[in-house]
Amino acid sequence: MNNEEFLTDEELKQIEQLTDRMVNHASEEEIKRCITEITMIKERARLRQLQITEK
Repeated sequence: MNNEEFLTDEELKQIEQLTDRMVNHASEEEIKRCITEITMIKERARLRQLQITEK
């Protein structure tokens, strides 16, 4: 099960912006920050989907 399938349009837009930020501001700290934010967005989507399937 791929959690990208459960991302909202807004979440997809946020991930795209964070990915662009990683590419454009490629300091190690900025890349780590972006990866963390992307991971959090995807995990929230996964948890939301699990909650929906449990109901």
